[in-house]
Amino acid sequence: LTIERPVSGSSETERAVILGSSLMAGRQGIKQGENLSLLLNSMAWLSEEKNLIAIRPKDSVMEPLSMTPAETSQFFFKTVIAIPFMIVALWLSFKIAKRITRGRK
Repeated sequence: LTIERPVSGSSETERAVILGSSLMAGRQGIKQGENLSLLLNSMAWLSEEKNLIAIRPKDSVMEPLSMTPAETSQFFFKTVIAIPFMIVALWLSFKIAKRITRGRK
């Protein structure tokens, strides 16, 4: 929420920006999503520096996938065993259904 109103008896204006909670400006919150860009653009708007307001490019930093041993074994089971088994079972069920429907004709 942004608020802008004229100061009484002056040609200047007052500005305020109201954003969620203070957690988004903390160490963890600033790293989530586009919070840093939002905060920097809010500060630029408050200081009336319109040339500093911009959509910044996303960082292309690749982070390694860290999984526990239990998650690793679950991933292996699902991708190497369960999904191929379900595909073969579905294929066989179609084959059997096709033979049964042919035999009734």
